[in-house]
Amino acid sequence: MVAFEPAPAVPSLCCEFPAEPVATQRARRLVREHYGGCGPPDVLGDLELVVTELIANAVAASASGEGVGLSVRPSGPDLLVEVHDRARAVPVRRSAEVLGEDGRGLLLVGQLSQGWGWHPADGGKVVWALVRLASQLPVPETVTA
Repeated sequence: MVAFEPAPAVPSLCCEFPAEPVATQRARRLVREHYGGCGPPDVLGDLELVVTELIANAVAASASGEGVGLSVRPSGPDLLVEVHDRARAVPVRRSAEVLGEDGRGLLLVGQLSQGWGWHPADGGKVVWALVRLASQLPVPETVTA
């Protein structure tokens, strides 16, 4: 049996970063600070990694001087992560080379989230992912004598 612990009141987060490589570090730190007490460490690590990968992809797709938007908000038992950029290129999960340094971002997002996708929005696109907020830990069986 799998149990989901009820989540405490979970705040939303909405911010924008310049489309520069340092945006990934800033977004990760902000998510860690904002959601640090809202779930178990493994779940928060997954959330940080999903945000990092989506921001990194948005920065890579954006022109210099553009902004990249981040929104994180509760959606049922999940957190909905949305990253907005001005690029019109469709996100595609690629096959990474064995020794390659990139190409695994959306694969990781898919593995660490309940699902991901994208849609066109405001002259660009939004890439989203749903991250389960509660740990999916097995519940120990109760033994009665």
